Amino acid sequence: GPVFTNILLTDEINRSPPKTQSALLEAMQEKQVSSGKKTYKLPEPFMVIATQNPIESTGVYPLPEAQIDRFLVKIPVYPPSLQGEISMLLKKKEKMFADVNAVTKKDTLQKLSAEIESSVILSNQIIEYIAKLVVATRSVPSLALGASPRGSIALLTLSRSIAAIRGRDFVEPDDIKSIFFPVMNHRLILSPEAEIEQIRVSEIIQNILSEVEVVI
Repeated sequence: GPVFTNILLTDEINRSPPKTQSALLEAMQEKQVSSGKKTYKLPEPFMVIATQNPIESTGVYPLPEAQIDRFLVKIPVYPPSLQGEISMLLKKKEKMFADVNAVTKKDTLQKLSAEIESSVILSNQIIEYIAKLVVATRSVPSLALGASPRGSIALLTLSRSIAAIRGRDFVEPDDIKSIFFPVMNHRLILSPEAEIEQIRVSEIIQNILSEVEVVI
């Protein structure tokens, strides 16, 4: 089926019933699909990009925490500005939406990923900083659930890529700070009391960044 691909785009993932989400969880975690007594390996690389409907409550299903935790980042998409809206309408009017063309090959992507993993340095101080940030999420009274060790691994993995994009072969604390929100905002679950008080996850994340000392 369509899951046997390198990039799987799932639109409005929270409209998928629990059985489908369970199958997708296996694909994301084990990189395989089970059918009866047989298992089929997914191609490498394999990644899932999903959108989620944040408004409607009819016909949607809550995503299991285990599945949410498998996503590396969550990036909120906001409505466009006035100029952005005008630009979109003009492009639609003139049929100027560009065709989607390949910009790289999967072999090149895999090679680049391996090079970043082997060449970008993570000092013990940076690893300690990552650990302190993640552990801090587990003792916030307003949170019913803090980040799991997958959150630490996500910060470690993504920080290397950010450092490489910024032209360095080592990770700095600012690299961690710049990705802390997108890596953490879907992993932190507010307590019922915090929801009633309308406390925002973004506020908690900012407080943690302010309170945890940068290790140098």
